[in-house]
Amino acid sequence: MAIFKTFIYALMFVVCIGICYLIVFITNKLPGQHGVIHVNRSSGNGTIYRLLDGIPHVHADSLEMGSYSLGFAMASDRIFHMDKLRRIAQGRLSEIFGDKTIEIDKALRNFGLRTLSQFTYQNFDQKTKDIFTNFTSGVNDYLEYFSVGIEYWLIGTEFEEWTPEDSVSIYLFMTLAMTEGTKIETIREHLFDKLRDTDLVDQILPVNQIHELNISQPIVTDQELKDLGLFKEYVPPMKTDSSERKPYTFIENNHSEELKFLEDISKYFSSSDGASNCWAISSDYTKSGKPILSSDPHLDTSMPSLLYLAELNIKDEFLIGSMMPGLPFFISGRNNHVAFGPTALMADISDLFEEKIEGDKYLFKDEWKKLDIHEEIINVKNSDPVKILIRVSHHGPILDHVGSMFTKVMKQNPPLLAKVPLAFSWVPYHTSESLLNKMPHMLKVKTVQELMTMIRGVKDVSYGVCMADDQNNIGWMALTGYPIRGDESIAESRIKEGWSGKHEWTSFVPEDKLPYLLNPKKGFVFSSNGRVSSKNTEFGVGASQSSNARAFRINHLISELIKKQKVDANDMRKIMGDVYDVYASLKTPLLLKIIEKDNLLDRYITNQKVRKQVTSWIDDLKKWNYTFDKELKQPTIFSLWEFYIVDHLFKAQIQDDYLRRLPSRYFGYDDFLIKLYEKLDRDPSYFSEYCQADTKLPNACGKMIAEGFQFVYNYLVPEGTTLKDEDVLYKKWHTIDYEYQPFSSTFLRMIFDKQDSSSGSKHTVCA
Repeated sequence: MAIFKTFIYALMFVVCIGICYLIVFITNKLPGQHGVIHVNRSSGNGTIYRLLDGIPHVHADSLEMGSYSLGFAMASDRIFHMDKLRRIAQGRLSEIFGDKTIEIDKALRNFGLRTLSQFTYQNFDQKTKDIFTNFTSGVNDYLEYFSVGIEYWLIGTEFEEWTPEDSVSIYLFMTLAMTEGTKIETIREHLFDKLRDTDLVDQILPVNQIHELNISQPIVTDQELKDLGLFKEYVPPMKTDSSERKPYTFIENNHSEELKFLEDISKYFSSSDGASNCWAISSDYTKSGKPILSSDPHLDTSMPSLLYLAELNIKDEFLIGSMMPGLPFFISGRNNHVAFGPTALMADISDLFEEKIEGDKYLFKDEWKKLDIHEEIINVKNSDPVKILIRVSHHGPILDHVGSMFTKVMKQNPPLLAKVPLAFSWVPYHTSESLLNKMPHMLKVKTVQELMTMIRGVKDVSYGVCMADDQNNIGWMALTGYPIRGDESIAESRIKEGWSGKHEWTSFVPEDKLPYLLNPKKGFVFSSNGRVSSKNTEFGVGASQSSNARAFRINHLISELIKKQKVDANDMRKIMGDVYDVYASLKTPLLLKIIEKDNLLDRYITNQKVRKQVTSWIDDLKKWNYTFDKELKQPTIFSLWEFYIVDHLFKAQIQDDYLRRLPSRYFGYDDFLIKLYEKLDRDPSYFSEYCQADTKLPNACGKMIAEGFQFVYNYLVPEGTTLKDEDVLYKKWHTIDYEYQPFSSTFLRMIFDKQDSSSGSKHTVCA
């Protein structure tokens, strides 16, 4: 035994020495994370200053040399992160990770971002190309002098030289990741497949404003549309009768119920799938007498971050803010005169078209057209290459390979997997007007008006941009290309017939018809992934968007604050940290009224111990201030309770758990729940056929709501355990995981992976 212990201690000592040696070896090959680095080329000189926070402050005598220095600095911090992002975008992960990522590569190859990045780059102005080529040289020259880092040693691979197209492909991937239109369309098609009722689907996900919303806070109000001369009474397209609708057949799930349940309940506790807020307040309401801009991108958590902080100084001009790793492009920040911050606009910039295909041809307007078919070769580490065929119609690529990624890799089966050929039409496939082409001018704009003029016409993103300048201007504008559909079906949100020609994109909404704000009378602008405007514009640009609680709350907080006092940066931080849930404030009282009206707890929770605990929780909910504070227990109780309700609604009609729960992740679904609770308060028999799979009771929804508390108890108090106060606190359940690949796949995850708890929900300003 003593010999064995000695062996273990010796082994541990050797391992520790080895790790220490490795760290020293790697560190000696890396540049310092504070201090000064001088970079000199024939085109000029650059200096990278780093303070203790490690953020690079680049000073250069030309924009080209500044771009080179930024590339050098970014590579020193993020080279593996950049490499991983470009490989994701281009479908090339398997070259370094082997066959475990083949399905992801197939899916991304299907979207064709590598080819699109080459087309986009070739259409840049020469000045923009110069920025990208110099940034690329900085990245590659860094590797001439320093080590690539421990990640490459761990996975046994080498860095491949960077190209300008690599940067563009990351930009396009980020845009694709924020494209929401087709997700909503496929979920709605799935709901119709199961429910066969278009009106009910419109209630569940009210993206087309046929049903008015309880919480509706557009960025640009109807009065502001009138002031801009953009107001036009909206006339919705004719609705398709349910009997005329063709339902789509979807591939069924085959993964375990336990796995699906665990995945989904963690997602219900997660803040969001990514969200963003920005606002700017007029100088009339600030203590400094200058406008204040606040921008919070709310991107998914990761290590390292999806954003990169830096400063660029070219003589007397500067840009400081956040960049995308791998790009010489500032997403948000400020220059000498103007500050700017974007949010994801959630504009409807994509469509799915069902194609009729025979062999290598597809039908369009009674004519069989040739599909563009080409082969993609995916190189796989330690294995043979994989070949796939990509088919493309004039609408876009046929999504032949996207489904397998979800079923085999993500263990999910979203409604995208309809058993028909679906072509993906996306604005960046149809335009060369890129936001990246505006990069050379970002240093020089001096006013909000100049910035608006400069970026107007950009179509390959979907952003709502808040702006402020030192001349006391504030503004907001929609930065996207809104397609005009031939049948004006912008509000229909469904898969479209590709062969008829009725739904073709004819052009884009003209820039002068897009809503914007410049120094509005109310004294502020805001944006938070919600509705641009009401449906009352010439092309109904706001008709396909849902509002959200964050927009309502931000508008309310700023409106009330500037009535009382002049504001400063500390007030902005308080708004950014706000965790009041507007939807919870509406839903909780309604649910409690339903529970108490017919003594539902006594009828459906028979165990006295459970009923006593549930009664205590109900008392807690009555005292709740509707904040999702991590030190409170009410957010946990409410979230679990509503998860059970969401999980059991439509259970008889939709057996697939994942697909049944999926709509709850979108803002419109909460409005549906509020309307449902309101109607149940008036009529307990309402909606009974959709509330329980195993009963025909006239108050089936009330029974479901009451039994939700039994679920809360069972979840928080597993059999054989005793409930402790800390078990109910929100911070135990609302956790944030920070994984760092490739360490997360090794024993080193104990060192590199982190977890933290936080306040907020998907409906709060601080999400």
